[in-house]
Order: sequence, then C-alpha cells, then structure tokens
Amino acid sequence: MKKGIILIPLLFVSFLVKSQNGDRIQAMKVAYITNRVGLSTEESQKLWPLYNEFEKEEKAIRKQYQPNTNLAAMTDEEAEKAVDSYFVMEEKLLALKKKFYQDLRGFMPARRVLLFRKAEKQFNVELLKTLQERRQERRNNRN
Repeated sequence: MKKGIILIPLLFVSFLVKSQNGDRIQAMKVAYITNRVGLSTEESQKLWPLYNEFEKEEKAIRKQYQPNTNLAAMTDEEAEKAVDSYFVMEEKLLALKKKFYQDLRGFMPARRVLLFRKAEKQFNVELLKTLQERRQERRNNRN
C-alpha cells in the first residue's frame, strides 16, 4: 500500500512535468481521484461523464458572469451591477453543485461523495504546489 501512495505523487509530478496540455492534467486528475476514492469501474463510468458535464457548465456560468470591463475603470453603477451579477453567478454555481452531488448520490454513498470532493481538493492543492515549485525553479535558473 505504501508503494502505491509513494508511486502516485511520483507519477503525478513526472507526468505533470511532461505536460504542456490540459488534457494530460485532466487525465492525471481522473487517475488521482479514482485511486484516492477507490472508484469501481462502474462508478467511474458513471462519475466522469457527469463530472465533465459539471465542469463544462461551471466554466460557462463563470464566463457568462465575468465582468467585461477593467475593474479599476468601472463606474459605481457598473460596480453595483457587477456585485449583483456576482451573487447571481454564485447562486447558479451553488445550484449546479447541488445537482451534481445529488446525481453522485444516486450511485455512490454520501461518504464516498465526500471522499470524492476531498480528493478533488487535494489534487488541486498538489497541482498548484507543483506549478509554484516549477515556477520558482525557473526563476532560480535565470539568476
């Protein structure tokens, strides 16, 4: 078991270093979460299409409500509209998340749904950490 725990981060880092493309990062995310949650083949076949659709809808919502102007150059009226729009966006995102997690609970127990969410967050933290380390290494190599 320990070999698996050690191997996953090593694979993650080595794969990420080679990755210049979001598809590879997405593939690593799928592998990481699948392993951490211990998804069965059947669960994976149900979960990942739902998750991909969730991410697509989430991105579309965020894009729809993104302010089109420079925040510093906004008038107070534009800023008020942007704040109101932000809360509308957050409400839509919350509704989307509720639906997604409800869909997951249709074939996964609630405990595993929570494990899924935790693994997703852990992946994002590790990804960010790795990217920051790579950025720092590049800065150090320039000097």
